[in-house]
Amino acid sequence: MLTSKNPLKNDLITEEVIEKKIELSKIKSDSSLDDASLEI
Repeated sequence: MLTSKNPLKNDLITEEVIEKKIELSKIKSDSSLDDASLEI
């Protein structure tokens, strides 16, 4: 059970990290929207 759950948890964590990195890269690319994005 534990061995089968660990890979799934790792996949979910990596997915979240990738999504956050994509969001950060979008914010950095749009410096004009930086302040508005941080307020949300």
